[in-house]
Formats: sequence, C-alpha cells, structure tokens
Amino acid sequence: MNNALWHIDHCKGPFERIVDVGAYIGEFSMAADDRGAKVIYAFEPNAENFTQLDNNLAGITARVYLHRIAIVGNKPGLYRLYLSGPTSNIQSSEQFGVVTMPFLEMIKMLAPIDYLKIDIEGMEHEIFDNHRLEMADAMKEVGFLQLEIHKTSNLWNGMLDDAEYFRRIKDMIEILDYYGFRDKPCEVREIHPGDFCSHNHLYSRGFVQMAV
Repeated sequence: MNNALWHIDHCKGPFERIVDVGAYIGEFSMAADDRGAKVIYAFEPNAENFTQLDNNLAGITARVYLHRIAIVGNKPGLYRLYLSGPTSNIQSSEQFGVVTMPFLEMIKMLAPIDYLKIDIEGMEHEIFDNHRLEMADAMKEVGFLQLEIHKTSNLWNGMLDDAEYFRRIKDMIEILDYYGFRDKPCEVREIHPGDFCSHNHLYSRGFVQMAV
C-alpha cells in the first residue's frame, strides 16, 4: 500500500463524505470505498486517466461523482497542467486545455467534507499561498486533509530548488495552522528524520501527520 492509501487508517473521525482531488485512476477512491465511504467526489482532468478512473470506480459500493475538472487556485486564467504517464509522477509539462474550478468554490459546493485528499502536481502552491480569512472559514468544513506537496510549482513554471521547496513546505504548514490544522508527526516520520518529509503530508483538525 502506498503512502496515500496508508494515511486513510489515521483518520479517526467520520469517514463518509470523501473528496479526491487529483484522483488519477482511482486508487485512493477505491481504498476509501473499502474503508466505508458513503459518497466520493473524484476530480481528474487528464482524459486518459479519467477513462480508467471511470472504469475502476464503476463497481464500488459508495455513490461516486466523477468530474473531469482541474481544481486550481482562485485566480482565473490558463494553467499549466502536468500530464501523467504509467505512474502518477510527472511525465511531461505539456499544457492542455481543460475545464477548471477554483478550489475555494469546490470546498463551498461540497462541504462538509470528512476527508479531503489533494495531489495536484504543484497547484497546491497556489491554492495555499496566503492567510485568507474566506479560505480559513471554508476549511472549517474539512475534517481531514491529505496533501502531497510537490517540487513542481505552477507559480514559478518549473521545479523548485531544495531551499525554496522546503521554505514553501514551512510556509504551507504555517498557513494550514492558521486554517486550524495542527502539526504532529506520525510513526513513519521516524524513518525519515528532519524538519520536513518530501512527499505526502497529512493534516487533520488538532494535528498534522507527515510521511515519506
């Protein structure tokens, strides 16, 4: 089981309304269904991935709402979205057109959300880029947040160097603290000591968990 799925077991609160942003081909959504989710909203902009996502989630128990939409920051415009190949890692920076929805609008539309998983290949740097009161109010409706922080940034049109990457992680944790999410390392953190881990970061009200 990869880190994204492993984190599900650390959600001790309600687990009925799930939002999977950057759903890829449905691995997380299928695991959420196995965990007992009642409703799953899955967002995936890549056409090839979306087709597989649709097929993979066709037979699960939960009610599923699929959206071929890219969740973006709260500014309109053309975004560079990264295509994925046989894995969920970044394979190409080719830009393609797709329907977009601002993150804040999505939160307001789907709230309350028991578990929000975000894996959007760098757009998280734009979504969580400041201490916005309106965002803080909206995020009160999220119980558990699983967030992957990438070295790729849509704001800087490329890869962040290590210093900037770790600074962005620190800033993001401070912003999430402002939103009411707290920091508490989980067991996996012991395998990867240091200020921050490099892949999946897990946040919930009351604490934050991190894993490599």
